[in-house]
Amino acid sequence: MQSCWPRETGLPAYSFAEAKKRVFAGAEVVYLGWIMAGSVKGYVGAAKKYQVRAVCGVGMGKTGTQTDSVRKKSVIPANIPLFTLQGNFNVKKLHGIYRFMMEIMVKTVGKGLAEKSDCTPEGNDMQDMMFRGGERVKAEKSKRHSRLVQSAAINILLESFLHLLLWMIFRCFRKGVMR
Repeated sequence: MQSCWPRETGLPAYSFAEAKKRVFAGAEVVYLGWIMAGSVKGYVGAAKKYQVRAVCGVGMGKTGTQTDSVRKKSVIPANIPLFTLQGNFNVKKLHGIYRFMMEIMVKTVGKGLAEKSDCTPEGNDMQDMMFRGGERVKAEKSKRHSRLVQSAAINILLESFLHLLLWMIFRCFRKGVMR
C-alpha cells in the first residue's frame, strides 16, 4: 500500500530508515506505520525526529476503528489527526520475531475466536484473515484515504506558508519597510 501513496497523493514517501537520510530533522511529516499490539510501530521515534502532523496506522482491524486505543497506546496527541486502515495479513511474509509472535497470536487468538459461538462479523473477519490470510486493501479505500493524507499535507503546507508570510510581514515592520 505504501508504494501506491506517492502516485495517489503526489507526495514523496520514504521508509523511516530512508527518511533519516533524506528528510531533515524537524520537518513536518505525515507518518504511516503498522499497528502492532495496539500501537503504531515507529511513531515515537518519528515524533522525536520530525513534526508529525498526521498519523496513519495500518493493522488487522477494520478501517476507522480502534482510533482511541491506538492514540492512547501510541501516545499520539489529540491535536494530531489519526487514521486507521485495515491492511493485508500473511504470516508467511513476516520475518524473525514478528513471524514467531504472529504465529503464536494466530494460534491463541484465532483458536479463541473459532471456539466462540456468538462471534461478531468483525471477529469472523479477523478469524478469516488469520487462518486464510487477507487481502483487505482495496483501490477505492486507498484512494479515499490518500485524499485524507493529501488534505493533511496541504494543511501542513498552508500552515507553513502562513508562518512564513507572518514572519516576512513582521520583518518588514521591524525594518520599517511597512508602517
